[in-house]
Amino acid sequence: MAKLNKALYGHPDSGTFWEEHCDQALKKVGFEPIHESNWPSCYFHQDLKLKLSVYVDDFKMSGPTENLKKGWNLIRHQAQLVLEEPVPAHLYLGCIHEKRTIPLAGGRSAQTVVYNMESYLESTVRKYCALVKELNEGKEVKLKTVATPFLPEDHSDAPARVPRSGESAVCCPWCQHSFPESEFKALPSKSKKKKKDLSAEDLIRDLGRLQPIAASILMKILYAARMARFDLLRATCKLACYTTKWDETCDRRLFRLVCYIHSTLQLRQVGWIGDDLKNVVPHLYADADFAGCERTERSTAGVHLVLQGPNSRFPISGISKRHSAVSNSTPEAELVSGHFGCRHVLLPAQDMWGVLVPGGEKAVFHEDNQAMIRVCESGRNPTMRHLGRTHGISVRWLHETLTREVIRFVYEESHLMAADIYTKAFSDPLRWEHALLLIGVLEDKKVGTQ
Repeated sequence: MAKLNKALYGHPDSGTFWEEHCDQALKKVGFEPIHESNWPSCYFHQDLKLKLSVYVDDFKMSGPTENLKKGWNLIRHQAQLVLEEPVPAHLYLGCIHEKRTIPLAGGRSAQTVVYNMESYLESTVRKYCALVKELNEGKEVKLKTVATPFLPEDHSDAPARVPRSGESAVCCPWCQHSFPESEFKALPSKSKKKKKDLSAEDLIRDLGRLQPIAASILMKILYAARMARFDLLRATCKLACYTTKWDETCDRRLFRLVCYIHSTLQLRQVGWIGDDLKNVVPHLYADADFAGCERTERSTAGVHLVLQGPNSRFPISGISKRHSAVSNSTPEAELVSGHFGCRHVLLPAQDMWGVLVPGGEKAVFHEDNQAMIRVCESGRNPTMRHLGRTHGISVRWLHETLTREVIRFVYEESHLMAADIYTKAFSDPLRWEHALLLIGVLEDKKVGTQ
């Protein structure tokens, strides 16, 4: 055993040593943690009005342009942290940040950030094709051009349909290989034949051929979806729920998702700010479908957080999450989603925004279900007294949170509900394009024309 003079990558305490050293050094030069328990590794310099985020050795700073150089000098010289020469934001955590200026009405302009993960998603498509080719004994994958990432959903848990007598054979979606009718054999109904009675061949057929690679592909897509392509969240998160019970329908849905990614590599997550910070506030959009999961009948929560002002719209986060229990009605599902959005997204965001813009305007919560709004405003819901037991939420807590002075609770028209894209499967290309605009996902060539 020998004491290390320098921490090595892979050493169990490397990250801890660096985190403690970096934290102490930044505090010495005036960078204070922003609500350390809620926003770890995020700092704010009160005098210079600079916000700093630290991810291992990647430092990202924003604030008044004239103070940026002063901030970097503090870190590199007085704090004595060994860093490379700072450069304008470009590649950060696998995502390219492109800063642009776009014109607005009235001669104004907005500072715009375009998040570009095209090369990462291209590599994801290539990985899918390579793994499927290997599974399919060297046959190439033929991708299609599609407008949305969803198949028409029939809300049934039945096995994939097989050809009837006299019908043509079906082509495998990932290799276009045709199977003769003699190879198709409907699985016994699960209600009539217990799983332990199924043959090994039946179990393999029911499992889905892409099950061995599904988790690897989905986790790679999920990183891009959470970072810079919020339009991929709903399709990806739904499939991720089925990695342990994968079937042939999941094969087709994964193929469709990859085809959509391949067809939309030009899409970008875009945010723009054209107002003074005092006129920009966090807006939370919360939505839910009702019994959207055809297997469990559970609903899906959709949450969209955006910084918004008269000439500003900057998406911060998007979430698509299946509920942990079945809801009995749409208002119940909306209450669960609203509770999740307030507790896990809006209130922590207020901690951050209150430091950056002290004394700013109220945060805004958008909801498109009037029954849910009435319940939250009154704080009473005698028909849903089970919510604490089944979903673990409190109507009284929602009432106190959404009616206090720091949050403005508003009704939103359904066609303007930005969180809708995280809860439903869109098959209509026009409605899908409208949903993309609501969350700031645009074609690269159209940035600045909206």
